Amino acid sequence: MSTYPYRLATLSKPGCPPFPALVKDEHAIALRALRPLALLLGYPLVGVDDMATLLGHWAVNQPALQQVAQHLNVATHPLATPVGALRIEAPVQPTQVFCTIGNYRAQVIEATVDAHLSKGGSQH
Repeated sequence: MSTYPYRLATLSKPGCPPFPALVKDEHAIALRALRPLALLLGYPLVGVDDMATLLGHWAVNQPALQQVAQHLNVATHPLATPVGALRIEAPVQPTQVFCTIGNYRAQVIEATVDAHLSKGGSQH
């Protein structure tokens, strides 16, 4: 059993875009829907539309999520959905994509030769 009172996940429903959610007791609630409760408890939730932004504001969001999880009763919350009814998505989307080269060995040799030449060496 986890020692944390909640988990975070990026989930989706059929026909809907992925959303960050708080998961507690095998039920999930979109973080956007929990903003009013967080504010009522005196803690703002920032960047609830995507996980990368949420994590980017972790210093603000972590205490808010702790408080929300402690006060949240997922058994009676009207927006709680069983996790099994949702699709688990990648937690964050990459902001940069790097391509690997097809002929890695040849590229490493070329880079080594170029580095040697730039330092005043000679090519044999």
